[in-house]
Amino acid sequence: MTERTVSLDGPEGLSSGADAQLKGESIATRHIVASVIAAAAPIAGIVGLVPLAILLGNGVGTPGAILLIAMLLVLFSVGFVRIVPHVRNAGAFYAYVSQGIGKATGLGTAYVLTLSYIALSIGVVGGFGFFGQELLHRVGIDIPWIWCAVFGILAATALSISGIQVAARVLLAILVLETLALLVMDVGILAQVGLGAFSFDAFNPNVVFSGAIGVAAIYGFSCFLGFEGTAIYAEEAKDANQAVPKATYIVIVLVGLFYGLSAWVLIAGAGFDQAVGRSGEDPGLFVYGLAEQYVGSGLSNVIGTLNIVSLFAGALAFQNAGARYLFALGRDGVLPNQFAHTSPRLGSPIPALLVVGGLALVVTVAFYAAGQDPFVGLSTTMTGFGTIGLIASLTVTSFAIGIFFFRRGERTVAKVGAPILAGVLLAACAVAGIVNYDALAGSESSMTWLPVMHVVMFAGGIAFAIWSRTKKRSTYENLGTTRV
Repeated sequence: MTERTVSLDGPEGLSSGADAQLKGESIATRHIVASVIAAAAPIAGIVGLVPLAILLGNGVGTPGAILLIAMLLVLFSVGFVRIVPHVRNAGAFYAYVSQGIGKATGLGTAYVLTLSYIALSIGVVGGFGFFGQELLHRVGIDIPWIWCAVFGILAATALSISGIQVAARVLLAILVLETLALLVMDVGILAQVGLGAFSFDAFNPNVVFSGAIGVAAIYGFSCFLGFEGTAIYAEEAKDANQAVPKATYIVIVLVGLFYGLSAWVLIAGAGFDQAVGRSGEDPGLFVYGLAEQYVGSGLSNVIGTLNIVSLFAGALAFQNAGARYLFALGRDGVLPNQFAHTSPRLGSPIPALLVVGGLALVVTVAFYAAGQDPFVGLSTTMTGFGTIGLIASLTVTSFAIGIFFFRRGERTVAKVGAPILAGVLLAACAVAGIVNYDALAGSESSMTWLPVMHVVMFAGGIAFAIWSRTKKRSTYENLGTTRV
């Protein structure tokens, strides 16, 4: 692999250019795990995703669907973690696809990923605004949801600028509180309903593959959003060759077990034969109702509060991920060089973070001005859009990893077979997401055309790369090759 190092001077107080430095050796495995799991927003996922998966997907087979997705991601990671030592770049998948399939496909993938992460950060902000308004209403404060959303955007941007170490520590603390609250609820339900209420039919293939399995797969995948972010932090990790693989497997196992077991507990608490009906009464209140029924209103209020915190953690994590893709693209010269500026003291890509925060602010205000609902009109639409883009990018990356090692002559099951098989299965998930986008985005959404934007971005990236190959050869040669 050819590496590039070019020194350019940036604005005062910022470093810039191809060798712009993220702060290396600054975060440990636990920080990566916290940042990535926080992107999955455990409480927010349990409160918002699981009830919808039960209602619209495969019903009581939801726990089994979540574990199937976990196994698929483990299969993907077999090859994924093996390419990290060869290609370490804040653009992660952008660099992997560039090295495996080609620079044009890599750039197209990078554009899709950047758009997806920005969309996901906006989607989480929509949820933050909706549930923030509800929480304030409970204590007698009534304000428009837009003010909660704006506060979330500004706070996430400020914390991100302060540096990934600070952000990771905050995310780790939030994650511990979320986990404890949900464990208390799970244990409370288990203690009252007994083991007999936990039917293993939830993992029976006939049940798991019943109903709208395509919808169930997408909601299941949504539980793992951001898991691939482990590689994004490779440039900043201590001993990345060990930290990134370790963090990747830890994240998938923890998230899979956490969501799968929690979904099983909720179904047991609601009643195996009544879970679908109860989730349909009001999906947003399904978890709160069970928490209050089995543990008391105190825990229900705690979960409501931590749900807001969980959403903020997700916004923080996705903003950092999106900014690092903008940073990588700016460093490679396919976006304005300003995106490659970093703070020498903090190591954070400040301009990129400001752009992601600014875009979130503009889109959120636009949805509010249009009278859209923050949850159905903004959150589900943006989250569904981002999820499809992420799955499609994972699909391309998985094939690219297999091709990368095949070309190197390292034609083993782990390095070629597993990535190719994972790519086929991920492609099926991507198709399911597109076909079922109405369910994923919410039936009230008027923006079901959004997935077309991913095609436009992908084609735009390929077109720019082809143009660069003839008109700006140095830029083309550098695509996906810069690293710290």
